[in-house]
Amino acid sequence: MEYPVCMDDRRVGTLYAFAAGSDTDLRAVCRGAEKGLYRLYLRGGGGEVSLGVTEDGCLHRVFSPALLAPAGDVCCAVLRRCGGDASRPGLLARLPPEAHTVRRGGRAEVTIPWREGQPFPMEELFCFARPGRGNVTYLFDSAGQPVMPEF
Repeated sequence: MEYPVCMDDRRVGTLYAFAAGSDTDLRAVCRGAEKGLYRLYLRGGGGEVSLGVTEDGCLHRVFSPALLAPAGDVCCAVLRRCGGDASRPGLLARLPPEAHTVRRGGRAEVTIPWREGQPFPMEELFCFARPGRGNVTYLFDSAGQPVMPEF
């Protein structure tokens, strides 16, 4: 099956869905969006299911029926930019309300409460995360872009 991938009421790509045993193999190709980090959602009559973050406009994931069930009957996929608050640069625009930010030497250190078993905060940036006791810390440069932590 093929579904349109839409962003801001325009088509920017195609989501291909194939049977993979009892699972569904999902492949998206999005060429109509500017470069950047985007999250792709599957939209249906029951709501939306996050499929993950695209890489160079593409995404490939395999989902079980249980993970896709909340969407219901699928009608399309939706692409959304990660970020959006113009008053804060880059990815700092999409911090959750419980985030605590400290500025140090041109960088922002962001600590977000998190416990194992809960959804990972800002999961598209998991490789930049420094997990701690009951929290996750991210570093951002002055442009709001993530900085790899030193361990």
